[in-house]
Amino acid sequence: MDITNALKVTKKHIDSYRNKKRLKKYYLEEMKKGKTYLAIVLDGIMLRFIITFGFFLYFYIKTNDYLFSFVVAIQFFIIVNLLLYQINAFKLNKVIKRINEVVAKEEILKDLLNKTPYEFIEYCYDVLENVGLEDLKMLHQRDIDMIGNFKGKSIGIKCLQYEDDYKVTIKDVKEFFLSLKKLDIESGAIITTSTFTEDTKDFLPKLQKHIRIYLFDKDSFVELIKKTELYPKEREIEKIIINRMRDRSKKIREYRKNLLSKGKSSKYIFLSIMIYFLGKLTNYQKYYSIVSYFLLTLGLASIIRNLIIFFRPEIEKNEDSFI
Repeated sequence: MDITNALKVTKKHIDSYRNKKRLKKYYLEEMKKGKTYLAIVLDGIMLRFIITFGFFLYFYIKTNDYLFSFVVAIQFFIIVNLLLYQINAFKLNKVIKRINEVVAKEEILKDLLNKTPYEFIEYCYDVLENVGLEDLKMLHQRDIDMIGNFKGKSIGIKCLQYEDDYKVTIKDVKEFFLSLKKLDIESGAIITTSTFTEDTKDFLPKLQKHIRIYLFDKDSFVELIKKTELYPKEREIEKIIINRMRDRSKKIREYRKNLLSKGKSSKYIFLSIMIYFLGKLTNYQKYYSIVSYFLLTLGLASIIRNLIIFFRPEIEKNEDSFI
């Protein structure tokens, strides 16, 4: 039993370490848009090497002492390395914060749009209750979903679960305003998972002398959720990112499998031969030859891959794991 528990704990630590490495890779690649993790690491090594060699060369020219120049260069290397580490750590922390906010926002909005209309209103109820609205009650009228008290005044709430390309219009605001007047409610708020048209924002000040209406579009509503316990925790956001990376890796593996599948090898080779001979009949033989060799390479790679899998089927199983 102790061995089993020890193995579970060890596996847990290994998984945790791997996830941290995956997350660091994801954040770094997002920070250095267009670069892979390997390219980022190699760039860092090259930068440190160039700076260190520059110091060594400078002191060697000045002193003509190889050992002294080497020792000084190593000292500068340590100092530069510490400085770069601090700078990169500061940048990375800023990037992590920004990316986590973007991921959380995307996940929240996706979750809100996947809810039923009633679930969406209930979620809005929980958010508003968390931020301090008092005496909240579900109303479920056509233009008012709930009422409550805000800063000592009655407030009516309308929740609009719209897709991003469908904006809240002046018509929606007018209907909401009339419903508030009818029930003698002192203020109102419209919450949407979309945005408001520009003319709606321009129209709003005209209503303020009668009833103050607050507009919460998808961005400001997420900011409101941030103030509550409903906002995803850092660990939850990291899990979302890990799952996204798994999905992306799965798609790449499926594409690679499809590209080098059994049925493709003969097609690649046949097309390669056809294009090669067709190229001889044109003035662009060189370009046809390049395409031909590329297809031939794919065909041979497909054959080799499938032969390896035939003799060692466990390799295909390992390809399906997320490492």
